[in-house]
Amino acid sequence: YKKAIVQYSKVQEASTKSTRIPASLYRIGLSFQNLNMQKEAKGFFSELIERYPKSAEAKKARKSKKEPH
Repeated sequence: YKKAIVQYSKVQEASTKSTRIPASLYRIGLSFQNLNMQKEAKGFFSELIERYPKSAEAKKARKSKKEPH
């Protein structure tokens, strides 16, 4: 999961206008959840919801944020 976080982070670095940013933020959040790092996961989910509120990933992030892991 740590390698996934690094790879997904590169999406934003490559282009701040990439259409893949919502998906990468969501997957980073999931990776942190799988590492039992809930605070970090919630931070990425919150950023996703704030920056891309209408995206499909934001909808999933809202659900993931509420679920205890």
